Amino acid sequence: MKFIIKNLPRFKHLFEHYIDVIFTPKAIAKQVLLAMALETGAMTAMQLYRIVRTVSSRFSSHSRLISQLERRQLTAETQDEWMSLAEQIDAIQKNDKWRSEPGANLYEPDRVSARIDELVHLMRRRDIFDLIFTLRGGIARNKFGLLHEGLFSRALAGTKVLVETYQYTICASLDFVCDAPVLPGEDPIPTDARLAFFNETRHAYGRTALMLSRGAALGFYHLGVAKTLVECGLMPRVLSGSIAGSIVCAMIGTRTIDECLNDLFDLRGMLLLLLLLAAEHRLIVRYFQKNIIYCRYDALFSPS
Repeated sequence: MKFIIKNLPRFKHLFEHYIDVIFTPKAIAKQVLLAMALETGAMTAMQLYRIVRTVSSRFSSHSRLISQLERRQLTAETQDEWMSLAEQIDAIQKNDKWRSEPGANLYEPDRVSARIDELVHLMRRRDIFDLIFTLRGGIARNKFGLLHEGLFSRALAGTKVLVETYQYTICASLDFVCDAPVLPGEDPIPTDARLAFFNETRHAYGRTALMLSRGAALGFYHLGVAKTLVECGLMPRVLSGSIAGSIVCAMIGTRTIDECLNDLFDLRGMLLLLLLLAAEHRLIVRYFQKNIIYCRYDALFSPS
């Protein structure tokens, strides 16, 4: 007891020291201040970089030309026109050379080239069984690092030509498995086996989807995006959206491609979208006595 009373100040000091070590309020405050200082410095540096880039672009002929092409891209009416301008910008910035050179630390070009050669060889041999086996065991969307962000954030006209060639070869291989006839003397591939293969491939390779955001006025932009995708044959089969986006998805999903082109992507479609956007909860809208779309609790359901 005397020992405890005698060393009570020491115990108090140790207790305060361990509390400070465990919870470290001072250290946390220092870390927060340091993080704020770093974030502020990074934002300031980014703004200064943009200012310097803007000022320097006024004195560089290449920068002025790029600015003109970028402004023309904003008014491009077709995908081909936009891509043509993008290729010109890439040529000025020498990103076209970056695209044509397969080497990069972002992915594995040697393995990609080997897989392309293997698939092409199997298609030339018309060896459907080995092609199915190869695709089933080696097809994945992120294989060989092909989804690295750096491959899609540099050039405007596309990514590495080798990466695009790989994707085209995969699609050609799938088409070959689907459509290629069996050679005389070989056993035909059962339809059930092909369907099972494509079902597995769909899960392994993934599918492209279109997701449209919320926002009343954005609904008209959604229609423009959907029109371009349909005209270019790029509209995915999987659609989803929220509020205004869900209305556009319902309008597209209950129509064929021809119906979308004939009556949805024109003035009538815009008037219908405006009416649906103005219709809040618990309102039933009839359109040409054909489709009934229930707008309730920001969800859409079509009985057809």
